[in-house]
Amino acid sequence: MPKVFNRINVYMPGDAMIIVSLIGLKKTGKTTCIEALIKEFKSRGMKVGTVKSMVHSKFTIDTEGKDTWRHQEAGADFVVSLSKDEIAYIEKRPARSRLDEFIRFIPEDTDILICEGDRKSVV
Repeated sequence: MPKVFNRINVYMPGDAMIIVSLIGLKKTGKTTCIEALIKEFKSRGMKVGTVKSMVHSKFTIDTEGKDTWRHQEAGADFVVSLSKDEIAYIEKRPARSRLDEFIRFIPEDTDILICEGDRKSVV
């Protein structure tokens, strides 16, 4: 039986938002833990955001042939997709992104940012 290794890091940079990072092996309960944390923090009236690192996945928010994909194929450095209920920012990167590279996109009034992913994505 393999050892289960999960780690929770908490960063509290002064009066800024709290950043919680959950790191561990697949199927060890990270997402379930995050769901519980979100519910708890929301019950306390906090604004909560999450970041999911998927470095080993071939996931893409874009779809070949759709307008946003065509914008990038034409050479756009980034694409913002706006719908009635969602906003998506798409930027192709030559290397894996780190949290500190896109933290500027997190709303300033966020109380807690919960990150799930691999250890190299931590601030």
